[in-house]
Amino acid sequence: GPTGPFTYIKSVDSLAVALGVSPEVLVRALELASDPKAYRLTRAIVKRKPRMFTAPKDALLVSIHRRLLDFLRPLNDALHPSCVAYVPERKPIEAAAPHSGQEWTQKLDIADFFPSTTTSRVRETFEHLGAPREVASVLAGLTTYEDALPTGAQTSPLLSNLDLADFDYTVATLAESRGIAYTRYSDDLIF
Repeated sequence: GPTGPFTYIKSVDSLAVALGVSPEVLVRALELASDPKAYRLTRAIVKRKPRMFTAPKDALLVSIHRRLLDFLRPLNDALHPSCVAYVPERKPIEAAAPHSGQEWTQKLDIADFFPSTTTSRVRETFEHLGAPREVASVLAGLTTYEDALPTGAQTSPLLSNLDLADFDYTVATLAESRGIAYTRYSDDLIF
């Protein structure tokens, strides 16, 4: 799986510098990340099921998410080609094309995709990418709300892909060794 841009980020202060903010601003953003007033909650019906979308609305928190996304965006290049959703330059058709004309296709769904990605999983993902534990904890705190990736946060799609990066590499390798095509489009695993 991918490794990260954290070789020169050894502390929370150096993370603040990398994001172009002061350490005090970063601490304030971390406080906001757990404040319900900093989020917009929207109910919607998706595929006949009620869903709750949670998105940062506080200007500082939105700005920090944007800066984090810019900082992490180069990691898209390290994602396995089977990972299609939320990756610039990759199209939805790429998730379906390897399965076209096959004798059978099986689609599995990861239930509660963003909400099932917990703060501890996000912290572990950042650590796997090379962030020291303290930095990884701050990053996880900034990008999760109520112990999950917020469904409407702009960082959640990339973080979910990074969380499943090793999974995609492992499953794709196993599937290929058995002559089976594998793709993942967000929470849909297609064989």
